[in-house]
Amino acid sequence: MVTYIKNYLKIDPPKWRVFLSSAYPLRLVLKTNLYFYILIVFHFMKSFYLSLLIPLFICCEQPKKISEKEVMKTFNEFFQLLDNDVEKIREYLTEDFIIFEVSRKWNTEEFIEFVKGFGKFESKREFKNIKIDTDFNSAHISLEHTGEFLLEKQIPDGSKNLRYEWLESAYLVKENDKLKFKFYFSEQIND
Repeated sequence: MVTYIKNYLKIDPPKWRVFLSSAYPLRLVLKTNLYFYILIVFHFMKSFYLSLLIPLFICCEQPKKISEKEVMKTFNEFFQLLDNDVEKIREYLTEDFIIFEVSRKWNTEEFIEFVKGFGKFESKREFKNIKIDTDFNSAHISLEHTGEFLLEKQIPDGSKNLRYEWLESAYLVKENDKLKFKFYFSEQIND
């Protein structure tokens, strides 16, 4: 206790003892003692609270950026469903999803009907020059996409084999801890 008093008041212990034992009025001594006790308690409380707060900051989980692996997983699952069970792509789209494809804007329902219009098909897709940027709640992916499709039924021009090349870009956001497409841009670059 004497050490704390010495540090706070810069009074040597012998002078302190003289002060307490001298003829000063009892009220002054009690006031002074109370002041020193408050200082000591404050010092211990400050240390106590700091010792509680430091582990709190260390232990708290820091937010993590969306990983490129997570983006690619979502991207691949989306195209797997697009080619095999287009109705289920809703699980990977936000409610306000928009895609720009074949020179027009489509919402989710319109896009699903467009894909269904091709009937059953087999596909072979290749993605290259993939660039991904992420932060804590969203991701952007841009790429070149080549697709070869063998349709079960012919389209109006009589073709059953189709081959396309696209330049594509997509914006994904986290919703309820799941990465979903909010916007998709796809422009055909071959004739």
